[in-house]
Amino acid sequence: MSEDNNEVVKTEDKEELSEIVEEIIEDIEDEITSDKKNEGSAISKIKTKLKKMKRRIVPWAIIAGIVILAIIILPMFIQKDIERDKIAKLTLKDIGELCTQEAYITQVGVINESRQLVNVVDIPLTRSVCIFSFDVHLTAGYDFEALKIEKTLPHDDVKGKIIIELPSPSLFTKDIVAGSYVPIYRSESIFNDITDETLENKKTALVEEAYKQAIANGLFVNAKENAKKVIKSFIYNILDEEQYDIEFVDVEETYY
Repeated sequence: MSEDNNEVVKTEDKEELSEIVEEIIEDIEDEITSDKKNEGSAISKIKTKLKKMKRRIVPWAIIAGIVILAIIILPMFIQKDIERDKIAKLTLKDIGELCTQEAYITQVGVINESRQLVNVVDIPLTRSVCIFSFDVHLTAGYDFEALKIEKTLPHDDVKGKIIIELPSPSLFTKDIVAGSYVPIYRSESIFNDITDETLENKKTALVEEAYKQAIANGLFVNAKENAKKVIKSFIYNILDEEQYDIEFVDVEETYY
């Protein structure tokens, strides 16, 4: 066997490594053929050849292992960076100011007044009566951009969490519906006219009554519940529902 077979050939080229392996295999076959009488010697030489192969193959195995690990692990880090970016940019400003509940209430107004003597006795022929109705439109909701949000990323087997402070809804509108005013009955004494100021004051009082009635019927409660649905739908269009929980913190409610 030539001295070249005892040399450790250093190579970083894959094709050259393949050629070396083939050469070593051929040498091993020659050794076995030419030295059948001494099997121990042949086996010893084979082990020597295999050690040389190992020294060449191991570095490539290490490189291959690093590449495989990079392929597996790198997307995980990239995904985490994407999640951090999504969380960092998550706001509700794109929803803006949104009505989440509305109500229509019909109010009936009655003005029945007489001039009085010493504020006790009605003076005859001074009674004036006006009966009318109109609809009040009320809407409530949130300026979602102003809501406070706390965010945590998921880790291990623990879900991430989005915590949102949800105060009382805001009243957006409290108006008489245009064209809904209906005069039902009106009779005025020439001694006691119903002034425009009296009529407007009555309307204002009825609108406030409608507001209180709407709240009692769940205007703000429903507005808050609907807001939660809107927020959940919005966030889960951005983040994975399987990875995040949404928690609402109700701030003390003051409606009046």
